[in-house]
Amino acid sequence: MSGRSAAPSVPPVLLGTIGGAIAAIPVVPLVRELALRLGSVPGIPGAENAARDVKGATFAEIAAIVVAIPAFSFFFGRALPGFLERRARPGRLSFQWAGAAAALASWLWKRGVVPAVAIPSGIVLGLLAAGFVLAFRNRFAVRRLLSRRHRWRIAAIGGTGAAWELARLSNPGGARPIARNPILDLAIAAAVALIAGAFLARIRGRFAAGLERTAAACGLSLPLAAIAIAFPRTLPFALAAAAGVFLVSSWIGLSGRPRLLGAGALLVLGACGWTTYYQPYSPVNLFEDGHALGFAKAYLSGASPFRDTYPIHGWGVDGGVDALAFRWTSATLEVFRIRRAAFTALALPALAAASVAALGSLGWGTAALVLFLATCPFVSERSLFAIVALGFLAAGVRRERARYLVLAGVFAAAGIFFALDMGIIVLAGGILGLGLVAVSLRRAAPVVGFLSGAVIGAIPFLGI
Repeated sequence: MSGRSAAPSVPPVLLGTIGGAIAAIPVVPLVRELALRLGSVPGIPGAENAARDVKGATFAEIAAIVVAIPAFSFFFGRALPGFLERRARPGRLSFQWAGAAAALASWLWKRGVVPAVAIPSGIVLGLLAAGFVLAFRNRFAVRRLLSRRHRWRIAAIGGTGAAWELARLSNPGGARPIARNPILDLAIAAAVALIAGAFLARIRGRFAAGLERTAAACGLSLPLAAIAIAFPRTLPFALAAAAGVFLVSSWIGLSGRPRLLGAGALLVLGACGWTTYYQPYSPVNLFEDGHALGFAKAYLSGASPFRDTYPIHGWGVDGGVDALAFRWTSATLEVFRIRRAAFTALALPALAAASVAALGSLGWGTAALVLFLATCPFVSERSLFAIVALGFLAAGVRRERARYLVLAGVFAAAGIFFALDMGIIVLAGGILGLGLVAVSLRRAAPVVGFLSGAVIGAIPFLGI
């Protein structure tokens, strides 16, 4: 018997039972609405009648809670898994995942989908999940499709479909969504792309080779989708070109690499940031915009930072970079907005790259990026240099590459002059963290590399 205990895991029956119960929650408002429409309104006081506090509707809610929720729990937790288990080969993938998929019905309802649509959608999703598990357990071809070497190809094809749909929805003239929820729109587009990709891969002979060609075609079409997102006026032509490149390259078998896909995904993220923050017709924010523009005007007139001005947020964000942009181009509000949008748009792909570098894999890095954007969707231009420094810092520690640590120090020092608080946090945290690494490894090379990079990064700003 091993002295190391196994990590606790969630029992499959509990997963299906809880998922089924969550899937049944939209039934409660549905039966209440039906009771209000079909039942007669009794002669109750006016306030209760105005509030639609009808006893029949209340009884219908209680009946739904007592009957529907346990019924859904039993169906997805016991009945459906037990029925399919007798028809499937032994395997670790559980049929109770159907309950987790059906629980999306409650999420759809919370996002504004009416219960009469959300509940059947959740049931269909649950049954599709159960069918997938059955196919996975009984067919080797399905298990081979989800092998490690195919996962990035599946993600590439689905992500490309979502990028195309995102470009279509970015049309300033308005685009009719497939579903009411944009996230559901992107999921539908990804599923359609996967079906089309599997079809293209199949008709070309060997499925694995065809899937690789289709994923390579995604890498060639993603930059065109990014152009369509960043410049909506090019939308019809860019999307047509993206679809043409995808079909032609997947058919004739043009070669592609995962790095090309990564670069295309970063371009799409940057285009999304650009579209979000470049708003040429928005009003000027007299406090935020005026603060930076006032400092920029002072620098154009010959003022020196920290002698004639006091840039509390840092020289860069408080007009310093804008003054340089004005000198190189022209001192206009358009240049100011383009500069700020460009820096903010660069922060979004930098955050994606830093997430992958910190967690060591594309899958976990993507999950971290999605979690971050779900909780804090605003990525400020002030964090650009800090995010880049963190990415190089994580890559240097994971890969034990001295040049990455030097680059991390360069961007951390540049961050102090660009955004004071962000730069101080990254520089201090990098010194402390690498100091602990140096103590554990009994060599000071990581800290020395980081500090030497910080000195190099500070030199240009000391001249200014």
